[in-house]
Amino acid sequence: MRVVVKGRMFQWEHTWFEQFCSIGEIEPQQKSDGLIIHGNCIPLREAGVVCEKQQTLVSDLSSEEELWKGISGTCRNNIRHAGKVGVECKYFMPDIILSDSKLRLQFSMLYNKMYAEKGMKVAPWNEKEVLSYARAGCILFSGAFLMGEPLVFHSYIFGEKRCRLFQSCSSFRDEEREYRNLVGSANKKLHWEDLMFFRESGILQFDWGGISSLSNPNGIDSFKMSFGGEAVQYYNIKIPI
Repeated sequence: MRVVVKGRMFQWEHTWFEQFCSIGEIEPQQKSDGLIIHGNCIPLREAGVVCEKQQTLVSDLSSEEELWKGISGTCRNNIRHAGKVGVECKYFMPDIILSDSKLRLQFSMLYNKMYAEKGMKVAPWNEKEVLSYARAGCILFSGAFLMGEPLVFHSYIFGEKRCRLFQSCSSFRDEEREYRNLVGSANKKLHWEDLMFFRESGILQFDWGGISSLSNPNGIDSFKMSFGGEAVQYYNIKIPI
C-alpha cells in the first residue's frame, strides 16, 4: 500500500505492508522526491539511505479468547471499570475524517497539548499527512468519550490484513489523579475495543506502533506490553530519489 504525502518542499511516497529485499526492486508508483518504507523485515543499506531499527509488539487477532487471556489482570479490571462508568468508544472512517473538520481539530489539539506537556520531541500533528491517508482510504480514528467529551484518540494505518497504531493521545496531563486514572482506564478500554473492531473487520495482525525498548521499557512501553503481543523487530527506511 502506497500513499503520497506532500510536505512544504518535498513529496514522499509512503509504503506500508510491503517487503523488499533490495533497493533495486523498489519502483516508485508516483512521481516523488523520495520513498519511506514502514516496517521492512531486513535493513536496506546504500549510500544516502537512512535505515532505522524499530522494535514493536504485534498481536494476533485470530482468537478473542486468547487476546483477553494475554492481557494483564490490572488492565482487564481497568477495561471493565471504564465500561461501568459509561465510557463510549466511537470509530471514524476515512470519509468522516475528510468531512469533519471539528473532529480533526479535537484530535490535533489533544495530540499537540499532550506531547507539549510531556516535553517529548514529537512532530506536531500533521493535517496534510492525515488528509493524504484519508483520501487514500487507509486511516481510521477511534475515540473514547464520556458524556460527549473526548478523553482519548487513536489513529491507525490499515491495509487488507494488517493495521498499525499511528497516533495516540489523551487528555489527563494537568488534571487531578482521579480524572487521570479514569482517562487511563478509558485508554485501555479503547485499545481493547480497537482490537475487537479490527478483528471483526478481517484484520489478522495488530501492530502496536513501536516501543522504545523491550529490555528497559518506559511507561508507554509497559502500557502496550500489558496487552501481550509478540516482540518483533523491523526497519523504517527513507530513500531519497
